[in-house]
Amino acid sequence: MLKSKKIGFFKMGSFSHTNEKVKNILIENFPEYDIEVIDIWEDLISIKNPLLWFACFKDYFISDLIKRRTFVDSVYRTEFFFRLVREKAQQLIQQKGYEFTFQTQSFFDVSFPGIANFLYTDHTHLANLYYPAFSPKKLYPQKWINLEKSVYNNAAINFTMSNHVSKSMYEHYNCPKEKICNVYVGSNAGLPKQNLTMSVIANKIFYF
Repeated sequence: MLKSKKIGFFKMGSFSHTNEKVKNILIENFPEYDIEVIDIWEDLISIKNPLLWFACFKDYFISDLIKRRTFVDSVYRTEFFFRLVREKAQQLIQQKGYEFTFQTQSFFDVSFPGIANFLYTDHTHLANLYYPAFSPKKLYPQKWINLEKSVYNNAAINFTMSNHVSKSMYEHYNCPKEKICNVYVGSNAGLPKQNLTMSVIANKIFYF
């Protein structure tokens, strides 16, 4: 029997096994909810979509060659990918009527008006600037950074895996401090640390 209340958990692949841990903690801490897992590449869009690759080729082919970035990594840093995922996700959220949504990583935005969306990530793009060996020439263009910024500002709470990611959200993206919560990684650590980390996430959501 399906539960009446639903949570939409949006992800991309395994995310180094983090997604499985997040799914389990949502199940454990919200037993009255039905957790629906939506994988961007499997359930919303296809990586074989020719328009996606055309958009990537148009936006990045030359710059990727010059800046020695991986062309495949640029596929999900196009405005076309971002807008397409957002459109498909909003259609699904409206249809399903989720109580709230949760997403891992910040290559997309599944926020929906009136429904809280929570984010858990291990990076921001501009956090690369904290590393002396990183060349600013390898940064993606400002239009992508603006889209990334909107993800953090649209989220109810941004859970981060490190202090420097939290610092970047605040310093580089002007995300309000009250919307940033560093809970560290935890997924691949020992059991006590894992439970502590994921419990912080669950409690923050529950009392939001």
